[in-house]
Amino acid sequence: MASTAESTAQNLAKLDIGGDLASSAPNLQKNLSLLSPDQIELAKMLLEMGQSHLFEHWPEPGVDDDEKKAFLNQVALLDVSYPGGLVSYIKTARELLADSKAGKNPFDGFTPSVPSGESLTFGDDNFIQFEEAGVREGRNAAFVLVAGGLGERLGYNGIKEKVACLDDNDARLAMDPHNNYRIQTKPHGHGDVHSLLYSSGLLNIWRDAGLRWVLFFQDTNGLLFKALPASLGVSATNQYQVNSLAVHRKAKEAIGGIAKLTHADGRTMVINVEYNQLDPLLRATGFPDGDVNCETGYSPFPGNINQVWLVDGIFYWTRDCM
Repeated sequence: MASTAESTAQNLAKLDIGGDLASSAPNLQKNLSLLSPDQIELAKMLLEMGQSHLFEHWPEPGVDDDEKKAFLNQVALLDVSYPGGLVSYIKTARELLADSKAGKNPFDGFTPSVPSGESLTFGDDNFIQFEEAGVREGRNAAFVLVAGGLGERLGYNGIKEKVACLDDNDARLAMDPHNNYRIQTKPHGHGDVHSLLYSSGLLNIWRDAGLRWVLFFQDTNGLLFKALPASLGVSATNQYQVNSLAVHRKAKEAIGGIAKLTHADGRTMVINVEYNQLDPLLRATGFPDGDVNCETGYSPFPGNINQVWLVDGIFYWTRDCM
């Protein structure tokens, strides 16, 4: 009994809990003797990040002890699955939620314009010329089918890590409604594909094989393949580092628009701007009518379909982002 009390005291000292922090998780303190030093550090991190609610339902030692340890094992997995760990995840979430609540415009300081590109008509001479160039480059291309969701369509869910769900605007982590010892999670999304390419070693394999191009594409657009050779030809001919395939888009149509954004400080970027952000952005930057159709009958900002070619710099960019 004395050794247990001594161990608890040592663990409390490691947690360095005092004042309001100490009173925020009395149920955790009762169970410290069950936890390893690493688990204690994770628990401390959660308390410091305002997540004391995760321990509210913990019973006395001797009850559900394995479940308590399993909970912190899940926390450890979530912590290593996100760059900067859960601390970075929670801080970033709070910043984004606060900006959203305050109505902050992420494009403040940017002026939109129509990006450069090629408008192709299927089957005409210009299309065929680019298509032939793309066919020649095709032997040097790799193709990545992204699957950042649940993976039902691909029939496999094993490769994707998950991130914690949030319960409110304070970025409190959400508990599984059916399990008091499990944080509710969701797929991380398509962004995980870059980590997977790096960790699997595929980037090095492709580079060593002399591949120069990477296409990231969705599994929901079968017509894409009729345009791929020509779009690769456009990238090769114009020496584009990044090339987004796009479609004609009616003004205010519920699809994101590809736009070039130029900041007052000189920075530029070509990105997808969601349709509900594009019109107000245009109105706020000298386009009083907002997103309107031009003489072609379509918006000058083409519709994003999430099909992107990247040149071989993606190998180094992805590596440097790890």
